[in-house]
Amino acid sequence: MEAVKKKMAQMREELRASEDRSEEYKEKCATLMASLESSENEVNDLKRKMTVTENDLMKVEDMLAETKTKLDEKENESDGLRRELTSTQGLNEGDASRVERLETELREARETLEQRETEVGDLTRRNTTLQRDLDTEEDKADGMRQKITKLEEKERECEELQRKIANLERELELAEDKGSEWKDKYLKAKEELDANLEELNDI
Repeated sequence: MEAVKKKMAQMREELRASEDRSEEYKEKCATLMASLESSENEVNDLKRKMTVTENDLMKVEDMLAETKTKLDEKENESDGLRRELTSTQGLNEGDASRVERLETELREARETLEQRETEVGDLTRRNTTLQRDLDTEEDKADGMRQKITKLEEKERECEELQRKIANLERELELAEDKGSEWKDKYLKAKEELDANLEELNDI
């Protein structure tokens, strides 16, 4: 009986330790789940920012291509005017005005082109930074998912151990009850035997 009681005490101690570990796993899992939710929100936010940046980049690239086309047209027109003036060897008032207008348009086109190229560079760098941040955040989220999976597995193992211990404890309690029953029967049988021996001694 002492061995049974000792075993039950040991199992209860193991059960308490398992419950403590299970609670610890649950707390860690809850903390990681909250961090994962925050990380996933950050991932979604970065994806939205990347979409906006990529759309802006495409628009600016289209505008850059259009500006380059206009600049090419103005440069061709300017070259044609220079050839025309060279061949006629003369510059009247209308020609001077036309040259001045073309020079102004060329200067503005070059400034616009430079501005568009700067915008494309800025947006490209921003997009690269966002992609790097997105990759980092997704790796972080994947790492947390793996940890959560391991913690959930540990939690299930603890719960399974708790069920086994509870079942064994019930079995030991039944064995203890039977042991008490057998002890009572033994004592009763011993009393009867002692009584019979006493009667025999009296004969």
